[in-house]
Order: sequence, then structure tokens, then C-alpha cells
Amino acid sequence: MAVKPKRDLKKLLKIAEKRTIPKLNSDQKFSLCMIVKNESKNIARCLESVEGVVDEIIVVDTGSTDDTVEIAKKYGAKVFFYEWSNDFAVARNEAIKNATGDWILILDADEELSPESREIIRAFLVKMDGDATYQIRIKNMNTYGNVMYQNYMTRMFKNTNTTMFVGRIHETLISRSQAINISGEDVFIIHHGYKDHEKSAEKITTRNIPLLEEILKKDDINNSYKSFVNFYIGASQLEIGNLEDSLKSLRLAIDQSKEVGNANLNFIAFSYIRLMSIYISLKKLEELEDIVKEAEKECPRLLSHYEFWYYKASIGLMKGDNVDALKNLKKCVDSYNDKSNYDFNDLSNDAIYYFALLSICNTYMRMSDKENTLKWLDRLRKEVIGNFDYPSYKQSIYTLYAQLGEIETAIGIAEDLIDLIDNEAKNNLFTDLTNMYMLNNQFAKAVNLQAKFHDPEKVKESWYIVAANLEDGKLFPTAEEVYSEIIKVLPDESRAYVGRSVARLVQNKANDAINDLVLAKSNAKDQEQKQTVGKLYIKIGRLVEARQCFEDILIDSPENYQANLYIASIDQSEGKISDAQSVLERLIDLFPNNIDAYIQLGNILLSNKNADKSIEVFEKAKNIQPDNAYLLYALALAHLEKNNKEDALSYLEKAIKIEPDNEGLLNLYDVICKNSIE
Repeated sequence: MAVKPKRDLKKLLKIAEKRTIPKLNSDQKFSLCMIVKNESKNIARCLESVEGVVDEIIVVDTGSTDDTVEIAKKYGAKVFFYEWSNDFAVARNEAIKNATGDWILILDADEELSPESREIIRAFLVKMDGDATYQIRIKNMNTYGNVMYQNYMTRMFKNTNTTMFVGRIHETLISRSQAINISGEDVFIIHHGYKDHEKSAEKITTRNIPLLEEILKKDDINNSYKSFVNFYIGASQLEIGNLEDSLKSLRLAIDQSKEVGNANLNFIAFSYIRLMSIYISLKKLEELEDIVKEAEKECPRLLSHYEFWYYKASIGLMKGDNVDALKNLKKCVDSYNDKSNYDFNDLSNDAIYYFALLSICNTYMRMSDKENTLKWLDRLRKEVIGNFDYPSYKQSIYTLYAQLGEIETAIGIAEDLIDLIDNEAKNNLFTDLTNMYMLNNQFAKAVNLQAKFHDPEKVKESWYIVAANLEDGKLFPTAEEVYSEIIKVLPDESRAYVGRSVARLVQNKANDAINDLVLAKSNAKDQEQKQTVGKLYIKIGRLVEARQCFEDILIDSPENYQANLYIASIDQSEGKISDAQSVLERLIDLFPNNIDAYIQLGNILLSNKNADKSIEVFEKAKNIQPDNAYLLYALALAHLEKNNKEDALSYLEKAIKIEPDNEGLLNLYDVICKNSIE
């Protein structure tokens, strides 16, 4: 048993509210007529869009095997069944036959009445005698939810016994009245059918084209109708990418129309337009030039249509004639924006308008005219972004701004774009955007971006390099931002807290810096990180906290050499000389070949006027590293303490041989020599 679709309370209340709003022209009964088959994914959206607008819903089902019928009934539809006979007009007329309204609205299941339309569409239901028909704008949506193109179709008409559909496919309404276009942006139908490209292509291949070809086999159709059918075959072939087949059918449509002396029709105009697009795709310049010349002569209505000027401009672009191309591209732009220039029911392909603007930008770019490139690019960005949100469109606009050096604008577009694309294009844009952040000194944003698309643990070293370079350049506020961004991404990174603490100390943000050190200590995961925190505490004179860091290390590793050295240093600073000496003597016993403890112990002894003992310690260290210039310097100082200038000079001479450019050694040597002479 099929599961019945549930409708929640909020939705039911919303419907009830709609039904209580007084309807315009309430004396005119309004019927929705539909033909459907297996539309369970779409029909609820369609029917919800007319709740509170129409008074009657007529659904003719042509063989559904899913829940389409049950869903339709939930919305109060009167459902009739009709065995499909490969004739759309007959099915449409079956729906009309069962409608009792004064006016009829036609919708397909993959369409919906726009929210804007619901408030005012009934304003057109005027009480009158005779026939009346309205053409309504159809906005065809792409997979990104943007308008792919627009066209006008007769979808609303007076329900009279003389109004009916004809045509097995691409059915046409026959009426005694001239169709009236409902202009403006407030009334339109949204068509979602092109979002599923595979399903759309399958319908064209298995249903539409065979039905059209079947019509051509009849003996009783004239050239005018053959021309019309061939146009639709050609358009269908083009939609599924069969360029050569499309070219043949469109050419036949034009020739058949010319035979009856009427090539200045809408569908012939679009036959020419489609032929031009095919010749461009096939890179056939000569054929493109010929068809443009023919169209100008045979179908003058095209001269007021923007697509014609775009394709004519393409000739100049293909020939490298920038001036001619720009002239025609600007005519395209002007024609697009002057809707009075062409018939209202002409199909509107907004992509062509975008390409015209983009081509103007690229042409000025080739001419090295930055001022005009930027002028038209700004216009392109304002008109395209938000209206035609194709990722490829945004990417082209971003690329141009980047090439012009307009980095801030390029960054803004790239930030919106990067989540919309994938694969190699995303990787390239990621690299570009990261580099632009770096060039624009937006290093924190670069970190954040990398963290979105890479494992932070794998790329964090590059972030620390950036921060270190900023510190080297004295750019401490920016370095602080980078460390803050690292902390956002990796909140347990002790190293980042240490880095930010240093950057804040330089900026005299002492309290914030100390708070960072507390966090650095609590997040320190190993002895090296604890030691780094302890060293920084020593530098800022926080000896108690520093001692805690090193004692934490000694709990797990009591013989840790560096930690003991720092404990001894802290003892010395706190005046605990005997404690410091004990620690250092123990280290010398444990690590007799490491001279750091010798040096530190010798310095303590020397600073406490114990020159003989310090000389003894320094000599032991010198035996381990005889070419250590610092040990020789320390021995010189110890002998000076004993007023033994000759030995001091001897040690200094040895040290200078090792480090001949050491100014400290040279200056001390000169001072001793001068004092000796005096």
C-alpha cells in the first residue's frame, strides 16, 4: 500500500489563511487544468502554488504508476483518467472538457505559479463575453536555481466552446481572440523541468522527436506546418547536442517557410538564431557570415533582437576585428535592455546577454584598455551576480578582476565562488585565493581558507612560517591575527598560544599575553612545549610559573638536562646560589661531556668572586671543547678577576683566532692592552 503524504499543521493553517483572504473577481470561477503522468515528485509543489488562487483543480492522469493521483486528491483535485494516445492536444482538451470555471489556467506538474503572481493573477479574470487569452512569462530554471531563459506561452484563457488545443506536441491554443501578454515581472510561472537534464534529454529523445517526426509523415500537412515542425525537431536536436541533425532540420524549416513567402516569423527568427549558434560551435566562420547576411535580408525582425547582434559580433571576434565586434556587442546590450525593440513573446536567453558583456570586457582587455575593461566589468558584475548565479559566470568575472589587479574585488567574488565549484577548478581557485590573501596581507583569512580544504595538522607548519615571517618584519598585530586564526582551527595548539603571547607582549598587551601563556601551559603536550612556555615565563620575569613548567618536566624525566639547567638559572635569580650549584654539579656528574652546566656553574662562581674555583670549572669544560671561544673568553675574565692580565690576554688571543670578527673579544683585548700600557 502506498504511504499517504502527510501535511503538517502549520501548512494546513497557512492554507486555511489563504482561503479566508477575499479573492479578486470572486464572481469569476477559476479552474486549473493539468495533464500528468508519474509526477509524484513535483505535483505537490505545483498544487500548493495555486492554493487560495484557483477555485477548481482538474487533473487528467495518463497512466501514473506512482502516488501522483493520491497526492492530487489530497489537494482537492478532481482526477480524470485518460489513456495516452501520443497527442498532447487531445489530453489538454480532455482536461478543459471537465472544467467548470469561467477561466482556465494551464500548468504542468514541474511548474508552479510564482509567489508574486498569486496576489494579482485574478485581476485579469475580467467578466466578459467571447474569447480571451493571456500569454504568461515562463521562467525556466537551471540546476543552480537561476533563470536559464524566459519565454511567453498562452496559459490562461476564457473557457468557451470555441477554445481548444491542436497539435500532437508543442500544442497550440486555437482561439478567436488575439493573445494578450501579461507584461512586467509580477506574473510568471516557474518551470523546474530543466533541472533534471538527463530526464529532460530522455523525454526529447524517446517522446518529443518521434512524435514530431510522425507528424511529418502525414500527407495532408502544408509547407507552413512542416516548417514549424522542423523548427521544433531542430530545436530538440540542438538541446540534446546533435548539432549536425539540428542544422539540417533548422535549414529545412527556413527553406520551407521561404517557399510559402513568409520567413519573417518568430520561429523562423529563432531558426536563424540557432543556426548561428551551431556554426559558432562548429567554428565555421564562412557559414556564419552567410547565415547572418541571409537572416538580415529574409527576417528583418531579427535586427531588433539582441541575440542576432551577439552572433553578428562573433564574426568580428573570430576575425580579430575588435572595433567591429565591440560595435555589435554594444548593440546586443542595448537591444536586450530595450524590451520595446522586439516582440514580447520572443524567447529570452539571458546567457547571451552575459556573454555579450563578458566579450566586451575581454575585447577591451585584448586592446589593453584597462579603463574601459574595468568600466564594463563593474557593470557585468552588478548585473550578473545575483541574477545569473552560474559558477562559471562568476569564475570568469573573478579571473578578469584578478588579471586587472583588482585584488579586493577578486577576493570577494572568489569567497562566494569557492563553495560552488569542485574538483580541479576548486583546487586552482583555492590556490589563487590563498595567494591573493597573502598579497593583500589577509593572512588570517589564508589560514582559515586552508583549514576548510585541508587537514589542519598537515598544513599548520606553513601557517607558523607565515607568522614567523611577519614577526621578522615587525608586523606583530598581523602575526597576532594569524596565531588567533590557528587557535580557532586548532584550539589545543600550545605553540600558537606561545606565538600569540609573544606578539602581544611586543604590543604591550601584558595581561592578554599572560593569559595566553596559561593556555599554552595547559595545552602543552610534551617536554619541548613545556620548556618553551617556561623559557618565555623566565623572559618576562614570571619565575614561579617558569619553575612550575620545568618541575612538571622533571616529574616525568628527573634527569632532563635542559629543565635542570633552567631550574638552576631560576635558583640563581632568586638568590638560591647553593641550590643552583647543587643542581649544576649533579648535572656535571650525570653528563660530564655536556659543557652547558660547566659554563653556568663557572659563571655563578665567578659572579660570586670565586675566581679560582670558576677557573677550575672552565678548564674542565675546555678540555672537552678546546676550541670553544666562549670558554676561552670566560677563562680570560676569571684571570682578570685575579688581576692576571697576561693569562687573560693569552686566552683572548686564542679566542680571537677562533672568532676573528668577534667585536666583544677584540674590544676586551684592546682594553686590557691599553690598561697594561698605562
